[in-house]
Amino acid sequence: SNFDNIGYSMLTLLHMSTGEGWLEMLVHIVDSRGVDLQPRRNAREYMAILVCAFVSLSNFSILNLFIGVLVDHYQTAKAKYNGTELLDQVDRLWLHMQGNTFLNNKIVQRLTADVELVQLDRGCGRWCRDAVESRIFDAVILAL
Repeated sequence: SNFDNIGYSMLTLLHMSTGEGWLEMLVHIVDSRGVDLQPRRNAREYMAILVCAFVSLSNFSILNLFIGVLVDHYQTAKAKYNGTELLDQVDRLWLHMQGNTFLNNKIVQRLTADVELVQLDRGCGRWCRDAVESRIFDAVILAL
């Protein structure tokens, strides 16, 4: 890991961008003074800012790349599961609109508010309805 030529430089930067060994390289970079000069402790402390900025930005880019791949894989798997992988954008928008329209509780309540339920007020029908709606019936069913 050094900066002697462009190949080694790129390899060193790749190694640092993975998060491994970047502190050792930080110490070497800060201690360096120039070509053919012996290193001196903390000779160029300002270079630490550049190294930290590079490592932060490269880790951020790698993290964004990883999350992007995960999100893309999730969307592909979701489309295959829903059966929408072959639909174009217009058809997907239409499906989304239909789902919002018919699965919206307010709209469903408005549609069912006009329908009156048949009331079983006589004899056996009333007794069955009361039995099924009671908490005792729920407890018995749950116990079974």
